[in-house]
Amino acid sequence: MKKNNEYNAPVVVLGLTANGLSVIRSLARRDIGVIGCDNHKHCGYFSRYLKARHILSNVKDNPEQFKSDILRIGRELGRAFLFPTSDEYIKFISLNRNELKEYFDFALPDADTVAIFLNKQKTVEFAFKQGIRCPQTMMLSDASTVHQDVENLKYPCFMKPAVSYLWAQKFDGRKGFIVNNREELLRIWKEHGHIAGGFAVQQIICGPDSNIYTFDVLCNKAGEEVFSVCTHKLRQYPPHFGIGCFAEVAEQNSRIIEAGRKALGVIKYYGLISFEFKLDPDGGEPFLMEANLRTAFNGELRVKAGADLPYFIYKYFVIGEVGRPDIKLKYSKFMNFELDLGCFYQMHRDKEITFWKWIKSYWPIPNAHAYFAWDDLMPWVKVYSNFLKVIFKKIFRIK
Repeated sequence: MKKNNEYNAPVVVLGLTANGLSVIRSLARRDIGVIGCDNHKHCGYFSRYLKARHILSNVKDNPEQFKSDILRIGRELGRAFLFPTSDEYIKFISLNRNELKEYFDFALPDADTVAIFLNKQKTVEFAFKQGIRCPQTMMLSDASTVHQDVENLKYPCFMKPAVSYLWAQKFDGRKGFIVNNREELLRIWKEHGHIAGGFAVQQIICGPDSNIYTFDVLCNKAGEEVFSVCTHKLRQYPPHFGIGCFAEVAEQNSRIIEAGRKALGVIKYYGLISFEFKLDPDGGEPFLMEANLRTAFNGELRVKAGADLPYFIYKYFVIGEVGRPDIKLKYSKFMNFELDLGCFYQMHRDKEITFWKWIKSYWPIPNAHAYFAWDDLMPWVKVYSNFLKVIFKKIFRIK
């Protein structure tokens, strides 16, 4: 790949999971210096593309020490671009933006807008105000009124934490709980309500996971859309309420794009936002399920399709490029094998997929992977060596 030595401003990536790894590779392959930061040696820590690696304090448990560490890195670099890859890092930047601005640039909207999309309750309130279809949703936040609030709920529902980044630190990979009746709901509230910061209890929209689409939009400093892409989930783990482990960029769904642009129509947005919609199986109408202010777990899917969002963010917010990129999207398919294997196991057990249908879905062969890259093998080696150890222990019942 041609090097672009004009790009001199380094990037500090906060978060070194699969999301951060995709950002690292995207930028470093264009000769942009990338520094990785996290509180643990996740897969991205082992990428050969990092110029430097820092294991820092946990931003949730010790935010003041984390801030001190980041400001120190900023002083050493002189000037850099700060790239968060999780909700907790987005919240940190938003709350500390005045101090961080001395050393860093970043692409985040104003604090009020960030607060809307980091909180499920505020996201739902925003969507209803804009006339955007959402699943029937109730917010539970006050322990004294929970029993009364849930009287008129229709079951089954899905209970999602109101503050997802707090939840993720306690329940890695689990988005919430299916509840079939009032008693189950009250039990889960009693056990986990204090961790979740409250719950969004949401109507389950029927239909397969393949009815789920995302619409990613990048807006410049003037609040104008400069690039957008629509992706299509095929499977997720756990099935129906999990992380997208098999997805594609194919034809751009006009209903999803229209709904996403409607959501942005009243905001002078700044930076990247991703809306997830699910199509109603009866009328095909999109329901807004959630919104995120960061690149996705399957971010490599966009990169392979030509929608290189980390690089576009760098071009518009560091280099200052204007105008829309002239990009023709190409078909791309993403997989995370260990999660998709778990998805297949559960779907096959529940008679939702056959073995041969699962195998056939791998053609054409996926060209985007969560961890694997020929020019950067160590993250994949680390992840799958741990995966094989887990499988080995389960087979031989080793504790």
